[in-house]
Amino acid sequence: MKRTTFYLMGWLAFFLSSTVLAQEPPTFSPDDIDIPYKEYRLDNGLRLIVHEDHKAPIVAVNVWYHVGSKNEKTGKSGFAHLFEHLMFNGSENFNDDYFQVLDRIGATDRNGTTNEDRTNYFQNVPTAALDQILWLESDRMGHLLGAIDSAKLDEQRGVVQNEKRQGENQPYGRQYELITESIWPEGHPYSWTVIGSMEDLDAASLADVKEWFQTYYGAANAVLSIAGDVDPDEVHEKVKKYFGSISPGPTLARPEVNIAKRTEDTRQRYEDRVPEARITQVWNVPQWGSDEMVYLDLASDLLSVGKTSRLYKKLQYEDQSVSAIYAYIDPMEIAGTFTVQANIKPGKSVVEVEQTINQVMEEFIQNGPTEEEMQRVKSRYFANFIQGIERIGGFGGKSDRLAMNAVYGGSPDYYKKTLQTVANATAADIQRTVQAWLSSGKHTLICTPFPEYQAASTDADRSRLPDMGEVTTGSFPAVERATLQNGLNIVLAQRKEVPTIVMNLLVNAGYAADQLAAPGTAALAMNMMDEGTQDMNTLEINEKLQTLGASIQAYSDLDMSYVRMSTLKPTLDQSLEIYADVILNPAFPESELDRLKNEQIAGIQREKATPFAMALRVAPKLLYGENHAYSNPLTGSGFEETVEKLKRENLVEFYNHWFKPNNATLAVVGDISMDELVSTLEEKFGNWKEGEVPERNVATVNDKKGNVLYLMDRPQSLQSIVIAGYITKPYGEVSEIALEAMNNVLGGTFTSRLNMNLREDKHWAYGARSLVWDAKGQRPFLAYAPVQTDKTTESIQEVKKELTNFVGDQPITQQEFDKTQNNTVLQLPGRWETNNAIGSSLTDMVKYGLEDDYFQTYGDRVKNMSLEDVKQVSQTMVHPQQVQWFVVGDKEKVLEGLQGAGFDDIIMIDADGNILEPAAKINVERQGGNE
Repeated sequence: MKRTTFYLMGWLAFFLSSTVLAQEPPTFSPDDIDIPYKEYRLDNGLRLIVHEDHKAPIVAVNVWYHVGSKNEKTGKSGFAHLFEHLMFNGSENFNDDYFQVLDRIGATDRNGTTNEDRTNYFQNVPTAALDQILWLESDRMGHLLGAIDSAKLDEQRGVVQNEKRQGENQPYGRQYELITESIWPEGHPYSWTVIGSMEDLDAASLADVKEWFQTYYGAANAVLSIAGDVDPDEVHEKVKKYFGSISPGPTLARPEVNIAKRTEDTRQRYEDRVPEARITQVWNVPQWGSDEMVYLDLASDLLSVGKTSRLYKKLQYEDQSVSAIYAYIDPMEIAGTFTVQANIKPGKSVVEVEQTINQVMEEFIQNGPTEEEMQRVKSRYFANFIQGIERIGGFGGKSDRLAMNAVYGGSPDYYKKTLQTVANATAADIQRTVQAWLSSGKHTLICTPFPEYQAASTDADRSRLPDMGEVTTGSFPAVERATLQNGLNIVLAQRKEVPTIVMNLLVNAGYAADQLAAPGTAALAMNMMDEGTQDMNTLEINEKLQTLGASIQAYSDLDMSYVRMSTLKPTLDQSLEIYADVILNPAFPESELDRLKNEQIAGIQREKATPFAMALRVAPKLLYGENHAYSNPLTGSGFEETVEKLKRENLVEFYNHWFKPNNATLAVVGDISMDELVSTLEEKFGNWKEGEVPERNVATVNDKKGNVLYLMDRPQSLQSIVIAGYITKPYGEVSEIALEAMNNVLGGTFTSRLNMNLREDKHWAYGARSLVWDAKGQRPFLAYAPVQTDKTTESIQEVKKELTNFVGDQPITQQEFDKTQNNTVLQLPGRWETNNAIGSSLTDMVKYGLEDDYFQTYGDRVKNMSLEDVKQVSQTMVHPQQVQWFVVGDKEKVLEGLQGAGFDDIIMIDADGNILEPAAKINVERQGGNE
């Protein structure tokens, strides 16, 4: 009888005599349990562990690589497990499926597995096949990469993804992923699942395979554990023969212990197609090999193993409220988890079962186990260990035990320390440990079955869409007007449904006022308005507004500058104090000026690096001409050199020029009457003095001949931005409702002609649009699309074609008109849902001088619009022959095509719209007539 069997039989005899014959509590001596082994270290770092067991002519070969999912990089989840699959697909010298040859040599207990910390490959084979299995294992350890190609990677990627789908398709299949993502902090090595995400698996490449193999599958990162009917020294010689020439691999850093103990309890719920509800409670606890993990392992058995265990006895045996209940540990290398899980019988209350579990756990945590329980759980632990090592291979067999303890514990016999900890464990040890680790930080996941629904036996008529019900056009409140004694105009839309008030002061200034100052002044001055008053700094203003539930924004557009406030009716008076202070006493503090100047300059730099914004910066100067009020960048940000030179006195001057009550209108929406409003405003704004205001020169621009292309070079640009632009009528000179309908069909919506052509038909652009940029003076019409670089010229030709056809032989059709008209009507009920939405329309009314009932009658105006109205507006507003073209793209890639596109001129410009010298104009090749 060999040594191992002798030791086990001797311990069992002792155990039986202690417990059965004497009927006294047994004592345990871990020294009586031994798995003899010899350990060797090859020159390349490979650790070899050999255990003799001659009871059967078989041998277990178990290879552990010290790498698991915790070694994966961000975006590479699931790779350790995917690589495990690839290891079975053949190597350079045996390029065939490994399971095929394992079948041929009579292998049993064979598999490969991956967890967070290690990947192992194991099989039992007849002793006569030892050379073959060592040759195969060494060939895939040292000679794998040449056999891996894209086809194998794609095959195993699909296999793993189906494995993931299969797992998630099982009852409670989402539990592991939900818990993993919830209990570990982001970036923790255990914060993603072993199987990984579908997206990361899709992204795995052959380069990843090579890097993973070369990093982690070196001989020095592996333990080869062999147990069975063998001679250790003979095995050593064989292993040197087959494995000795394999590269050791690089030196690796190991993650430190990182328990990530949780202090707060959290909860989560989900539904699944399951027969029973399930409660799962999880705590983060210490790592494999620690005394605490051993004590928690014993605690889990005390709670749920055997009919007298705490949870089983109470919930499954006495209450019969659960069909199964378990407590278990997951001891990992740098941390672990403790789990309690119960399946609740149908008809039983999830809430009541959870309460009972908590009561049992609380009593156990507070009082710990009894001595009788400790004796029972220790006996079971030792019995399980002995039963497990009866086998030489597989999970828990001797080769597996030796490998695990060597990898995680540093020594193959580290299990002896664990057994000694079990033998010495006291009830006080268990109580102290569960109090330390299970008193807080619990994550509870509750899974409930999908409700039992069923479809009705009857169905709706599916042969056509139902008829539309009667549509109301929405309601816009009546508009009231008043004027304060200082000339400040007040426009009110009273709305009592919600206790909020929106105020917007409109000052006739805007970016157009930069005509009398440096470009960027209006934007910077308005940004500075709420940065401080004579009595409050910016932080004090912000803090007071937050306390009142209010907010203030100051900004500009092309024609107007605004100071807007949103507040609540109960805090209106206090909010108005701050609002009036911001408007009447802005300090333009030097302490904030440099910060906001730098932010505005940074914004300009972003605009000059963003293709569409680049075009918006240069188009105004080239469309309107120098010195026009609208000739600066449409963004209003100005130029770096002009903003850099701005001083506080420039901002004060802007304010003093434009901020006069006789040059402003206050638009108000909300739960307030005109009498109350005027009384309050006279008190707050009565001292604001009227005065003279400068004149802005919004000059009329004569029609320009088009067909000139301005090209901005953006080297290595992935797309070209194509913009068609020209100057058209001011707001209000045509029916704005008909203009909106026209633009909806041409380029204003997803189903517009431009978008359907360039996106849906040609697939050259993600989107194409057109718009008329609102302004009190003449407005720019713009059609634009970001397109493939190699389709720049072709896209221009398509935009030309759409514009020409729209006012030519393919005008808007009755079907297109009906569609946009109906869509506008159907959107009206929700158009003025909020006070902010009403305030926006009220602002347009003031800005463009619309009639007071304009929006009250808006629905009727839309309904009464005709196809001919839209066609007439189209002829007035769409002028293909006036189009100037702007392209932002890689000159080296697009210029040649553009030169043959029939432009009169192609002019190179920089990001500020300046014509580049020399050779600003590029020779163009005439191909046919111009549009």
